[in-house]
Amino acid sequence: MEIPLLILAVIAAFIYTLVASIRNSSRIKSLEREVVSLKRLMAAGVAAPVAAQAETADSAQKADFDAEEESAASEEDAAFQAEHPSEAEVAAAMAEAEDLASKEEERVLAREAASTPATKESFESLLGARWAVWAGGLALALGGIFLVKYSIEAGLLSPAVRLSLAAIFGLVLGLAGEAIRRKAVPGIATTYANAMIPGVLTAAGALTLFGVVYAAYGIYDYIGSGTAFILLGLVAFATIGLSLLHGQALAGLGLLGSMLTPALISSETPNIWALFVFLTISWLATAAAARRQGWTVVPSLANTGLGLWALGYIAIAETIEADPPTLSLLVMLAGTLFLWPGRHFDTPPAEENEAATPERRAIRAMRLLLRPSLAISLTVSMAVILPAIGFLFTDGSIDTHPALIVSALIATLAALGAARHNAVWPAIIAALGAQAAVS
Repeated sequence: MEIPLLILAVIAAFIYTLVASIRNSSRIKSLEREVVSLKRLMAAGVAAPVAAQAETADSAQKADFDAEEESAASEEDAAFQAEHPSEAEVAAAMAEAEDLASKEEERVLAREAASTPATKESFESLLGARWAVWAGGLALALGGIFLVKYSIEAGLLSPAVRLSLAAIFGLVLGLAGEAIRRKAVPGIATTYANAMIPGVLTAAGALTLFGVVYAAYGIYDYIGSGTAFILLGLVAFATIGLSLLHGQALAGLGLLGSMLTPALISSETPNIWALFVFLTISWLATAAAARRQGWTVVPSLANTGLGLWALGYIAIAETIEADPPTLSLLVMLAGTLFLWPGRHFDTPPAEENEAATPERRAIRAMRLLLRPSLAISLTVSMAVILPAIGFLFTDGSIDTHPALIVSALIATLAALGAARHNAVWPAIIAALGAQAAVS
């Protein structure tokens, strides 16, 4: 019973943090309203002297005009008119004064913004703001999973009912994350923006749904392997889709779920084509999300996962169907060439100057090797070259001659390196892989 109690305690702390954030956000909003009212009062205070100066200038001009025209009006009437200008004149002076005050305030704010240095969030601040939210999100996910296990063991309700409740719990977590992202709960999204509360809640809901589907298949045999495979894939793809709203960390969770789905679902007659088609679709979905958001970490992990699946299949299978993994790797190369990063980082290298020193040339060479897409280039190269070499050393029987497979993979990798200025490492690794294969 210690684990459920600990999870409940962490969940309570998480909910307390949310409630405190709502209270703090309301206080911050009241302070903001007071600051705005003070600014208006200050602007009115600046406008009053300007209006007085405008009134004085108008009275002086009127007096001069009356003196030059030798008006019949007496000096007392002129003084009265100078002290009491018309309402139209006072309104015009006030409008001009307010305009001058607003422009002066804008100049002051611009100078303050320019003089204020950009502060970088410290590691202590980042960890202090996020650790409680992350721990609470993990506790919520574990709570959803243990809700299934402990309640069934206690015999409170049937496994089917508890699985349904856990699935509803996961969906509620996802809806709560979306509600907070849309600021349906006022102030949380602004006050705890760096804590990623919406993403953490959505990730907890996704983990809960993963656990429910796997428990329904692997523990209680409520659904078959085909249904479980489809449901886990849907949860994974939905998580990748929601990562467009919640960030790269959620995309990594969806990618992890999609890469683990085939390993969680066992079958006496595995379909290799279905396996690699599913993995290829997962890779394409991740690459599409990465292109939209400009990510480099998640697509690198996707390259690594697809390469490991191909390498593991080559190492374990007694009879190898070469077409499914080969086509998946070729699709990955084509996606890297045209989908992401494509020509996003495809800028030509700096032209060499004849008078350039060897040191400058070395710096330019290092910049060429350390391009922004370094992680993607290295992972896609290793994910292709290692299975290609693995085909040559496999102990199992293979339905296609390894030379054809290795030639196709290395040639396509070399084409990637030749077609893009940012793909230096694919060209280098393709040359080394060709030399190793020939040897």
